[in-house]
Amino acid sequence: LDAYDRKCNKRFQKDGISFQTQCEFGLGFDLVSQRITIPLYDELGRLIGVKGRINDSNVSEDVPKYLYLHECAASKYLFGYYQNYQYLFGNTVVVGESEKMVMQAYSFGERNVVGLGSNSLSQKQARLILQLNPQKVIFALDEGLDLEQTGRNVRMLRSCMSMNEAEIYYWDYTKDPSLKGTKNSPTDMGKDKYLEIMKHQLQKV
Repeated sequence: LDAYDRKCNKRFQKDGISFQTQCEFGLGFDLVSQRITIPLYDELGRLIGVKGRINDSNVSEDVPKYLYLHECAASKYLFGYYQNYQYLFGNTVVVGESEKMVMQAYSFGERNVVGLGSNSLSQKQARLILQLNPQKVIFALDEGLDLEQTGRNVRMLRSCMSMNEAEIYYWDYTKDPSLKGTKNSPTDMGKDKYLEIMKHQLQKV
């Protein structure tokens, strides 16, 4: 991380990620690639990779929005697991896709959220979730993603279960037609909408 400037950015602030949260998660900036840097940690707090988010709105659509500045397979970590551990263990665990969702939730006081770094749950990630001894697991992938992918993630989690009998839920975004086509995560619309989703738009598996 010494190669990057440790600084907050207004792009993420406008997306609901406070400067305080950006500092807590160690965000910075890479002058070479002109990308916001997001450090990635394993469950023990060891740095295992760095993801970069393009910061220029005028870049060609062919340029990937996110890429790894230091390689790390998404399947190796759960973003927010280390930072939020005390709020995750023995609690409800909300599983989203992106790092941004975790940091948005953190900014408005919801600390029981982790991010897959993709939309697919790996066996290692499933085991990390179960090591938290969760009472409930909620899959909350972005609006518009085929719900069959959520079904595959549920099956992966269940295949790793032994003694744990956590209840499993998922965000059924079809319950809110106004969201169709937005591709939003549950946190993109702010705290009030997030809490409404958690209360009224979940489906038990």
